[in-house]
Amino acid sequence: MGALGVPELATDPRFASNDLRHGHRLELKGAIEAVLGTRSAEHWLDVLDLVGVPSGPLSTVAEAVSSEQAQVRRMVVEAGGLPGPGQPIKASGYDDPVVRRPAPLLDQHGDAVRAEFRT
Repeated sequence: MGALGVPELATDPRFASNDLRHGHRLELKGAIEAVLGTRSAEHWLDVLDLVGVPSGPLSTVAEAVSSEQAQVRRMVVEAGGLPGPGQPIKASGYDDPVVRRPAPLLDQHGDAVRAEFRT
C-alpha cells in the first residue's frame, strides 16, 4: 500500500492474510477507493506503472471500439453499410478487409444451395 500512500493498510490486522482481506473486503475496498478518489485516474496509472503493478484504464464501449488498437486490428468492420464486429482471430496470408459484403438476402442463394443437395 506504499504506492497509494497509506502504509497503515499493509499493517492493519484485518488485512494480514488473503482470507482476512477477503473477510473484510468491503472495508478494504472502501479504504482503497477513498484514496483513489483523491487523484485522477491518469495519476494512479502512472504511480502503479512506476511500481510495476500491471494496470490500465477502463474504457466505455464507444471508447474501446473507436480506439487506435481496435482500428488497427480491424475489430469493427462495415458490412452492407452497417458497423459490426471484426474477426477476432487473425492469420497471416488471409484477407481481413475493413469493408465486407452485406449478408445475403433471405433465400438469395437458396436455389444454388438446394441444387447441391439434389445431386
